[in-house]
Amino acid sequence: QITKTPDELPSPEEIHQMTTNPTCTVMFASFFNTLDYRGMRSAECLGLNWEDVVFDKNMVKIRIQDTKESCYRYAPCVEAKTYLANWKRHYPLSIEGGPNGKNPVWITQSQQDGTFSRLQYDRARQWFIDMQDRCHIKPRNSKSHYGFHACRAAHITNCALNGMSDAVNKQ
Repeated sequence: QITKTPDELPSPEEIHQMTTNPTCTVMFASFFNTLDYRGMRSAECLGLNWEDVVFDKNMVKIRIQDTKESCYRYAPCVEAKTYLANWKRHYPLSIEGGPNGKNPVWITQSQQDGTFSRLQYDRARQWFIDMQDRCHIKPRNSKSHYGFHACRAAHITNCALNGMSDAVNKQ
């Protein structure tokens, strides 16, 4: 069953355009590149804690709590390592414990009292829509914006369209 066609998914160039836009924060660039390169569900990515992200010499290994199967899976990721390492360096020092342990990877700051909390779906989705508008990106189909969930399928679909085998793509 085909749930998304290539015209319903952002291209690698569009993801790059959004995440390198001068108004894009280090955290959001890291978030969307991680989401895109790993094909994670948005809730899985938003639920990451720093203890779930393990850096090694060549890649980052991400422990993902599979929200559909109620289990954990591990995903190696070479492409998002640089983005995640950059975000880890920029993580606010005012958060007790810093980018470690059970602290959430993706955060937002309250405008009322300055406290930090886990980034929520609605805020991440709105940022994705705002970046599409700032970059003048419009889906090639009739929709006004790419859906937030489109990042899950974009990378794997673009790899398949460029000849990557299904066996390699599923790793």
